[in-house]
Amino acid sequence: MTYFRLTRANVDHSKAEAFIAFFELIKPQLQDIPGFISGDIIRTNHPEDDSTIGFLRSQGNPDEDQMLTIAQYDSKDSADSAQEQVRNVILPGIAAFTTGDPVIREGESIWSLY
Repeated sequence: MTYFRLTRANVDHSKAEAFIAFFELIKPQLQDIPGFISGDIIRTNHPEDDSTIGFLRSQGNPDEDQMLTIAQYDSKDSADSAQEQVRNVILPGIAAFTTGDPVIREGESIWSLY
């Protein structure tokens, strides 16, 4: 059963493009993680976007971009094995762009539609 790790990070608006560029830079390392299937970054709040859903806009500073990274693995074991790389490469790397500690949630897929 596929497993997902979601990380929400508030990113200084002036550093949003650099945040995305960081992930582009480490893309080969991410692709080499055993069991890693896919990754996405979604901007859930942009300070210039007035159409942002109210509850998303009210979370954090409106001058920040809220980014949600979604990592998909083939299993919980693979996601757990990737934790060392997440702690040693990704979290220190995104610290240069974020304005606080990221919020991480994870779990097994219980329903999907493709």
